[in-house]
Amino acid sequence: MKDSPANKLGELLILRIDAERWTPSLERLLRAAAAAGILLPRLSSPDHTAELLRKIASVLPGPPLLMLEEEGGEVDPLRAILPSLPPPQAAAERGRAAVAELGELIGEALSLLGFNTNLAPLLDLATPACGLICATRTLGADPQLVAQHGQAFLRGLERHKIL
Repeated sequence: MKDSPANKLGELLILRIDAERWTPSLERLLRAAAAAGILLPRLSSPDHTAELLRKIASVLPGPPLLMLEEEGGEVDPLRAILPSLPPPQAAAERGRAAVAELGELIGEALSLLGFNTNLAPLLDLATPACGLICATRTLGADPQLVAQHGQAFLRGLERHKIL
């Protein structure tokens, strides 16, 4: 039943899936939830990730949001597959072009694996209260510069059709 209350509710759900491989129980869960998308918090191999995303997309009402939170540095689930990426702060210190390149690299990797959405970058401002780890995740302390760097990062993602 396409317009059942459960399906309507599923349109609002994003599920975090800790599975790294497809299983019958995962398929049952996804079919029952009819979620709008999924978030994978960690990855295994490129082949397993791509296969998992293809199967998820075939089961969920489409087109689903296939999400990862990837910004480099501390938030770098791609490091399971690729060399570690620099934190956003390091890219921002090198300028807008470096931030755009980071977004481009992440966008290309996500696209190749089958993702269509990235839940990054963090656009908070670096402040003394932010702490050391948070500071490396930010693109700076100046609101205008953070906005410009955030735009550059997003343009890199958009080139690969990543939301």
